Amino acid sequence: MIKCMQCGNENLDVANYCDACGAALPARAEAHRQERPGAAGDALSARERRPTRGVVRSLVTGIEYSLEPGKEYMIGRGDPAKGLRPEICLDEPAALQQGTSRLHAKILYQAGDFYIVDLSSTNATYLNGAKLTPQQAYSLRSGDTVELGRYKLSFAWV
Repeated sequence: MIKCMQCGNENLDVANYCDACGAALPARAEAHRQERPGAAGDALSARERRPTRGVVRSLVTGIEYSLEPGKEYMIGRGDPAKGLRPEICLDEPAALQQGTSRLHAKILYQAGDFYIVDLSSTNATYLNGAKLTPQQAYSLRSGDTVELGRYKLSFAWV
């Protein structure tokens, strides 16, 4: 965990910005990598060949969201009245009906990999059917299916 110098909040080792106040976090020498449940790590040569841009596609609407290195993407339904505007805003009725929280999860890029983190959502986040532990980062691979509650997204390197 990385402690924010601004507010003292404890953040994930792979975070670039504080979840509580948004301040930039100090650089880390080595990023913590939590593998997805039941999966072995990627070979370095596979990571070196992989493109550095990703895409998340809603399996409900077909809408694609581009993911660029160096950015964090909040995912959820949002709540404009409360100022919650996730970068990947799933504001269609199916997201609410299938259990997506206002701020459900986030995707971040660190050390050549994209990661997904469940933000202690009400209806959990699943990676290829395996329930994620809240506040832990799990690496994403092309073809992975992410479920926010029952709302399905796919991830791919492009």
